[in-house]
Amino acid sequence: SIMRGRRITMKFKKTQIAAILAVMFVLVGGVYAADLTVPHTFSPGTPAKSSEVNENFAAIYSELNALRKQIGPTPAGMSCATIYAQSSGLPSGIYLIQPAGIPQSFQVYCDMETDGGGWTLVARMLGGSRDHVNVNAIGTLTAQHQSMVAKLADATINAISHSYYRMTCNGLTDFLKYNNGWSSIASNNTSYWTGNYKAGDWAQALAGKWLYNAYSSDSDAGGGSWPDYDAIQYNADGQNGCYQDGYSRDGVLWIK
Repeated sequence: SIMRGRRITMKFKKTQIAAILAVMFVLVGGVYAADLTVPHTFSPGTPAKSSEVNENFAAIYSELNALRKQIGPTPAGMSCATIYAQSSGLPSGIYLIQPAGIPQSFQVYCDMETDGGGWTLVARMLGGSRDHVNVNAIGTLTAQHQSMVAKLADATINAISHSYYRMTCNGLTDFLKYNNGWSSIASNNTSYWTGNYKAGDWAQALAGKWLYNAYSSDSDAGGGSWPDYDAIQYNADGQNGCYQDGYSRDGVLWIK
């Protein structure tokens, strides 16, 4: 509201004004104090007139708008992982990505804090639904705990460059590295799913210390299934939700 030119009645110390302006320069990204001019300058330690502060903010707002028009839209990253690699201090939330081969950018939810950051949310499963077992896109992903089933299309998931899958079902998280990409409709006994398993430990998964070098049995090979003693299944053997210690569980699937 200050940047829109609304009047303020309080008085600031000069150091406070400098701090406010410094934060603004950081937030606009790549714009520094030297890039902008303001009509009033102040001496440290003396009160500032609200009219002068407002005029400075109005000038900054006008210049930033002009700079934004010159720069154009913020370019999309190819994935949450590439965005994280460029700026590891970003918070989790909605980001714009455009994987190779996808004609238009789109919004995704990125986990920038857990297990090294840079995870792209690609599916949200709910215990009362089987809608996530679909090669097509379902709904809109806005948060990992959202109350609606949603997923990216399988083609989009596979277009996002990634090496690891992280799935949480019924509170248990496992990591997996498939050899042949992702298919939301794969079921048990599907050799498409041959891959390397490591349950629950990101550090070991990152180091390549997988529990199995290939699936241990046919039942471990399909439907997003993990080893029997620590089973997490995306397909849930044809039941609702995901499977972990029972069917009809809530879960999420991430890639990085």
